[in-house]
Amino acid sequence: MEGKWIVNLPAVLFADQIIINAFISYMPFYLVYGRELILLVETCYPTWKSLFTEEIENRSKLIQLRAT
Repeated sequence: MEGKWIVNLPAVLFADQIIINAFISYMPFYLVYGRELILLVETCYPTWKSLFTEEIENRSKLIQLRAT
């Protein structure tokens, strides 16, 4: 990030904690707290995490639903 990067550091660190790590296949948040993170926005608006949860059977089905 350019400019005053120190201002954006908390947001960058938070984003790093809530994104699934490809190497370990978990969110670092989950490994620390033992539960999935629910953001406040997810309680008000549907997100990819909450949409189609009954229909998702595997990764290819998730990709198909996201594409449509």
